[in-house]
Amino acid sequence: AITSEDVLASLAALDTNSGYAGPKQVSPGPRAARIATHTPSGGYVTGTLSETPLYTRLPNSMSFQEVYKVQLDAVLANGDCGSGIVDVKTGDLYGHIVAGCETTGIAYIMAAHHVFKDMEERL
Repeated sequence: AITSEDVLASLAALDTNSGYAGPKQVSPGPRAARIATHTPSGGYVTGTLSETPLYTRLPNSMSFQEVYKVQLDAVLANGDCGSGIVDVKTGDLYGHIVAGCETTGIAYIMAAHHVFKDMEERL
């Protein structure tokens, strides 16, 4: 299971040499942008976020969830889920990785604005 602690730890671990100082705000939605993340397998990784939201039903879920597609400039490995995705220019938090392809570097991220809205409603 992915926890908010996993997301925060991933964001805190971003390479300090990158100039990234942490998320500035939660993005209200996707836009075509250069992104950065810090994965357990690859460390500091950049990539490109698609501006088109997608909808998928994750395993053991009864409903569809909005996700965003990211093309990373590196491959993924088991254990990279939970890594936060941020805009390299604005610092906006888009979400965290929930699925991906190990060989292509394509990842799908859960929309952060939905996660935080759900937390506000439940807590």
